Amino acid sequence: MSKNQNKHGEQYLRALFRKCETDEGGTVYIETLLNELQRDEEVPPRMVKKLAIYFNSHSSTGENKISFRQFIRIMDTNVIRNHLNRFVKLIVPPRKRTFYGPVGRRARSSLSVETDGAYDDEYCFWPPQMGMILITITQVIFFIIDETTDSDDLKIGTGKMAEWFIYDPLKKKEVWRFLTYMFVHVGYAHIIMNAVVQLIVGFPLESVHKWWRVLIIYFLGVIAGSLLTSVLDPNVHLAGASGGVYAIITAHIAAVIMNFKDMSYGFIHLGIMLTVITVDVGSVIYNRYTKQLDQTVGYAAHFAGALAGLLVGIWVVRNVDPTTKEKYLWWSALVIYVILMAVLIVLTILL
Repeated sequence: MSKNQNKHGEQYLRALFRKCETDEGGTVYIETLLNELQRDEEVPPRMVKKLAIYFNSHSSTGENKISFRQFIRIMDTNVIRNHLNRFVKLIVPPRKRTFYGPVGRRARSSLSVETDGAYDDEYCFWPPQMGMILITITQVIFFIIDETTDSDDLKIGTGKMAEWFIYDPLKKKEVWRFLTYMFVHVGYAHIIMNAVVQLIVGFPLESVHKWWRVLIIYFLGVIAGSLLTSVLDPNVHLAGASGGVYAIITAHIAAVIMNFKDMSYGFIHLGIMLTVITVDVGSVIYNRYTKQLDQTVGYAAHFAGALAGLLVGIWVVRNVDPTTKEKYLWWSALVIYVILMAVLIVLTILL
């Protein structure tokens, strides 16, 4: 890192910010901070311009103060990090701005504004959460190995990795297959669609709720998919991560349900997830009826993964500001999930 970058790094900006602090709440008046930046000859013009643009675009809403965290985000010059932030906010909309203080034209200057509130504070887009990235890389490696050992992508379970890890209804005693089938894919369209969707949907969810929560949802969706398939479609050799993919899609819906009051664009968020589901279902139908695979990725796995993602998501994703009703919903989802999984496990053993 260059000396100039160090000089205008977080410590330098913090010193400028502290010069302008006027209260104990850790906020400063934007106009005061802007004047301080303009007076400091060491501050690059581009940084002054960023704050000026922010000030002009928000002054009409009555927002006249910012926190240091917001200031750092405005000044951020890391292009990759900025694009990741925009991407996360597209998939996971921030909460509403909440105005605190007296209402009225004269009181406008004394308003304190909470911007991108507590829900936005959960963002951790840099360094990126690696859960879904590592899962996708592993799936691609498995696919490459299978393609090099058996290039017939219209058959299922014929590659080396598929032989060991695919869900085979005749090998239920090999219990790892109820999970590891998610690493096996049939054909380029299958692996590409699952990889793209799970990265687009999973990464923003990880950025808010952390990678380990998303992987819990993902794995439980995969297991639910194989269990329901073994009960309803017992002759199917199951391949693909669609159970997990659908789980994290509906986990987004669970996040909206549990945090709707803290989001500005909850309905848009739901619309995005429904669009993703529509595209993925369309690709499954296309592959099933046009490529005529020997065995298919089961519809039961998609449904079970979606239901598991919704139920597990309600009690795994973070709830910014839980209400009494949401706490009851949390317990209801947990009990329903446990009962359904217990029933599926018993039926899988007996059938």
